[in-house]
Amino acid sequence: MKLKYPDRPGMRWTEEALGEDASGEWTVVPAGSPVHLSRGRVIEFGSDQLFCYPRDGWWVAHFWGPELSIMVHHPDGSIERQVKSHPCYVDISTPPVRTREGISFVDLILDVVADEAGEITVLDENELPTANLPGDYLRQAQDARRKVVTAMRAGAPPFDDSPSRWRQEIAPSDGLTSSRPLLRADHHFIATSPTP
Repeated sequence: MKLKYPDRPGMRWTEEALGEDASGEWTVVPAGSPVHLSRGRVIEFGSDQLFCYPRDGWWVAHFWGPELSIMVHHPDGSIERQVKSHPCYVDISTPPVRTREGISFVDLILDVVADEAGEITVLDENELPTANLPGDYLRQAQDARRKVVTAMRAGAPPFDDSPSRWRQEIAPSDGLTSSRPLLRADHHFIATSPTP
């Protein structure tokens, strides 16, 4: 589950465990799998989304193709289509915690994205002053941002060809039907931030 500090539920999804390497644990949310958001919204990704959960880093990386189509299903029955054009998206977060049920992390506001041309952008820095993060979390978030940007610029794992190698592990399927272990992922949001 992805949370925002201090543990406000934000997003929940189920993913398949692919394996581990020096960067951490790799999983996939198959195309079309539901991702449950706050306020009753559900999103579906138009293509497989890879995740890399580091063993001790303060971030979670998402990877997809050059363009990601997202369908947002609202409680009133309306559907909204969104397109994201950056194939690498990193949530600066608390270190992911692996439990028997799955993986959980708390989003710490900052995001680092890279587009297809390798242009790196840090998002939401303007929200940090009002986020009320404890001092240590704020320092860790800023340090993680620097480390992620440096690794992206250097093309260091997992920001190299690692996602391409892990994509080869994904068998074509209709959703979560493989024999791989399934994990629940919980993404929590900061209580003082607007609900996504």
